[in-house]
Amino acid sequence: MLAQTALHKNGDRFAAFLAPLAQLWPADHLVLVMDNVSDHRSQAMRDWGAGQEGRLPPCWRPVYSPHRHLLERVWRLRTQKLACHRCWHDVAGLEAAATRVLDRIAAHFPTADGPSIVRRNHL
Repeated sequence: MLAQTALHKNGDRFAAFLAPLAQLWPADHLVLVMDNVSDHRSQAMRDWGAGQEGRLPPCWRPVYSPHRHLLERVWRLRTQKLACHRCWHDVAGLEAAATRVLDRIAAHFPTADGPSIVRRNHL
């Protein structure tokens, strides 16, 4: 799993996150499955997407569909493990804990029958 932490979120940071990801498959056409958060629809993201020459078209998820959206389960797990009844006094400790939580998530893309997400029950 690829993850990145930042103190603030915005479209520029999200585009910077996607740039090296797009380079992992430089000749392939990929589909970005994204939710409708404002950072994903920002001008910075539109500019970045235009520079990809149609190689990474977005597939927009419904506005709120936690039962169909694996990432919603990841956010719920993250919130339960990092924010529930906790007060973090240091950013480094919070980042280390977030990294440990994200490293434990097991989702992969098998290639035998084509790309698909394998969901694990513990999410």
